[in-house]
Amino acid sequence: MADLGPSADRPIPELTEDALRRFWSKVTLPDPESGCMLWTASRVTNGYGQISVYGARYLAHRVAYSLAYGPIPGGMEMGHRCRNRECVSPDHLEVVTRQENMRRHRASR
Repeated sequence: MADLGPSADRPIPELTEDALRRFWSKVTLPDPESGCMLWTASRVTNGYGQISVYGARYLAHRVAYSLAYGPIPGGMEMGHRCRNRECVSPDHLEVVTRQENMRRHRASR
């Protein structure tokens, strides 16, 4: 099956030490004002970071959350408390339903 882009539902695989170093090398230190840790590498068209791991692409904020807290439950999405799509700070991410994520998106416009 061809890789059609980063999937929001694909489970994040366990990363080797090299893959972990590569991931975190693409992240800024926390901003003193916001606390955001920004993704500095490749992004998808909507602004979310992406990274290739073992030949498949993943959304960077989902990888960061999984590294800090474990697997993301099936059918759930990641919400950015900071509303910054470039941010991969695990402290700014939370598991939310699609409905909640859409409600927040509409409210932030």
